[in-house]
Amino acid sequence: MLFACKEETESLQTKEQVKTVLDSIGKTNIIACYYEDIGFSVLAFNTSEKRNARKLTYRRGYSIFTDSLIYKKYDEFSSQKFNTTYLIKDSAVLCINYVKIIHPSSNWQGQTPWQTPYVSTYKRIDKKIN
Repeated sequence: MLFACKEETESLQTKEQVKTVLDSIGKTNIIACYYEDIGFSVLAFNTSEKRNARKLTYRRGYSIFTDSLIYKKYDEFSSQKFNTTYLIKDSAVLCINYVKIIHPSSNWQGQTPWQTPYVSTYKRIDKKIN
């Protein structure tokens, strides 16, 4: 994720703005909604089959970021662009980012790269707003 150096701080979207976005997507298609950094993200189904989903990230002053998600199993989705898994819980969304760690001397000592998971927990806001 890229951050710009600014003196002023941007405020989060209001509940009315979030409610407008959720209403435009449709309540039956929404999986979860949560605040992430200085914006908010919505996980929603693409079709009525409920196999493919998308993550929409709204930040004030930026265009909408979209990521395609694949249904893995009940309440678990994985990103097609990034090595990220989303676990949907009743009151939170767990975002698990798998980062590849390469040892600086891996070529000399025969060590292979490994992955380390970084887990971020975000509180769901879609249940409060609806």
